[in-house]
Amino acid sequence: MVISSSNANCKHSLTPVEHTVKKNGPNKGRRFFRCAPWKNDDCGYFKWVDGIISETSIGTSANHDIAMDRRMLELNLNLDRKNGQLKGDKRRLKEELIRVKKGKQRRGFIICCSWLFFVMYFICSVIFYFKKCGC
Repeated sequence: MVISSSNANCKHSLTPVEHTVKKNGPNKGRRFFRCAPWKNDDCGYFKWVDGIISETSIGTSANHDIAMDRRMLELNLNLDRKNGQLKGDKRRLKEELIRVKKGKQRRGFIICCSWLFFVMYFICSVIFYFKKCGC
């Protein structure tokens, strides 16, 4: 049953689901809110319905915090690795772009020179023809 816990949402932006502690112990029978997809993708959202924090819940919360810190550290290391790879890819792409631009400039220069020689050949041919004809 989905119940709003003072309009709070978990990190998935979902309304938390109310549960009841079924294990034997000091918290048996207590109600709490937890992230809806906690079995597949736990974001760590947890809140007692009565708002009272017991020593037992502090212990489990601390263990959960340590696990979350480790996971965050792993994710940050992965991000740093990916960032380094992306920077290397960016550098290689920039170098390739420079090579392509230089290649286009060379081709443009060669095409211009070809046209210039063609025009000069045509003009010389016309002049030679008119001189030969005597026109």
